Amino acid sequence: MKSKVFRKRGFTLIELLVVIAIIAILVALLLPAVQQAREAARRAACKNNMKQIGLALHNYHDVSNQFPPGIIHSGAPSNRTATAMGQTYNLNHTGWTMLLPFLEQAPLYNSFNFNHAASYVNVTRVGVQGDPEVNKDFVETILPVLLCPSEPFQRFTYNQTNGRHYTLEINYTGKKACTSYMFAGGRLVSNWSYYHVRDTSSVDMPVNEAVDGRWLVQYQGAFGNNGSAAIKNITDGTSNSILIGESTLNKHSAAYRPTWGAGKHTGVFGRVEPRKTTNTTCNIVWRINSPIADWTGNISRCATRTGSCTKPYAWVFSSRHPGGAHFVMGDGRVEFLTDSIDWPTFVLLNFIHDNQPIDAY
Repeated sequence: MKSKVFRKRGFTLIELLVVIAIIAILVALLLPAVQQAREAARRAACKNNMKQIGLALHNYHDVSNQFPPGIIHSGAPSNRTATAMGQTYNLNHTGWTMLLPFLEQAPLYNSFNFNHAASYVNVTRVGVQGDPEVNKDFVETILPVLLCPSEPFQRFTYNQTNGRHYTLEINYTGKKACTSYMFAGGRLVSNWSYYHVRDTSSVDMPVNEAVDGRWLVQYQGAFGNNGSAAIKNITDGTSNSILIGESTLNKHSAAYRPTWGAGKHTGVFGRVEPRKTTNTTCNIVWRINSPIADWTGNISRCATRTGSCTKPYAWVFSSRHPGGAHFVMGDGRVEFLTDSIDWPTFVLLNFIHDNQPIDAY
């Protein structure tokens, strides 16, 4: 009598391949959903950061009766402008430094030496005050509340030597900590002249502050160099005026990346362009998330920077979030504005007293 032989039956090669294919398909289907969930969480965290910033701005205002300057004694003005303003030294301190006590960063604020400049930026050639290296640890401190969680960049070193623009940080030995947020500067890049609120009826407006026959006071944002607005100056309504906007750190040039602790020629203010010039197509290049490749009026800006034409220009509000960016409004709330927003509407949201308030957007 023969004994029965039992054989263990395993998976065939075809069956294994089918199972692996099914698993791969399931993973492929789930991965976008997981990525979307992660981005939604990062976007919510970014919005929470900006809510804290909005609250800090209003708490600062309660104490000082105005918002903090965007930058203090900027190193960006020309020699002539600096002389006219009576500026004899550069500090390059930023408004973020002034907000630290209201962002639960009092110990860090107390570690800052206000007698020394925060960076070597010195376009004016009047010289920086003290030794910026004294504040090296301060400006290298990464602050999560000032970084969008979707942003991979945290610090960077810049050492360009162009005498008119950028940084002149050739002496600095470390890396500056970045921020994902910029102060709304309106039409002006207000780090090269002093900010002061003027009435549109002012008769002492300098001629060089006129654009297309209109006083720049109509184009004024909430923040500038050595000055800022108070709530009472936002006559278009706080709910209709932008205070802070997002900025991706993957800029057209690395020198454009915003740094929270060290002021420089770029990276402090966000800007809009309300008029067309020979160098801009205003309803394209300055849009939220608009890449420099859309700068149809000056293609050489792309040609000289291979591979960067898909990135935003220095002062363009932008973000890592698909479809738009977050903004802190004058009343403290946070709005997500799409990059397809009506352009004239977005421009007017950046001006605080142009007498053209926006009812809906």
